[in-house]
Amino acid sequence: MNNDSSAFLAAYESLVPASTQAGSKGPAGLLDAWRSLVDECAEGYSFGVDEFKNDVHVRDTIETLCMDPRVKDDPARDEFYARVLEADERFKDLVRPDVHIDSPDLPWWRRAVLKNGGDEYVEDMRSQYGIEVSPA
Repeated sequence: MNNDSSAFLAAYESLVPASTQAGSKGPAGLLDAWRSLVDECAEGYSFGVDEFKNDVHVRDTIETLCMDPRVKDDPARDEFYARVLEADERFKDLVRPDVHIDSPDLPWWRRAVLKNGGDEYVEDMRSQYGIEVSPA
């Protein structure tokens, strides 16, 4: 995947905080981070809800980058976003379609509740939201 066209990379560099860029692999690093989180969720996310909310933030960054008008017609953006959507579909299989948390104004991935989770996630969902999640 060559998602580092000049327009796509320029948008990345201007939109993604320098602290996130440090040591990253550009847009591919964002995709790797999203896929890694999805993998971790498939295995039973082992941290609490606050950590989950922090980790899922990478998907916000991806969306901001891909929806930027400067890359709207960039083939590199299209190729990158297609791979993001593949990871999204896998993530959707891991979340409960019938339950959402937080504000309906947030994107679907921010409101997602995992079907299964590690002990800390299960306990946090129960104590903070009154939602029962199956142990992984």
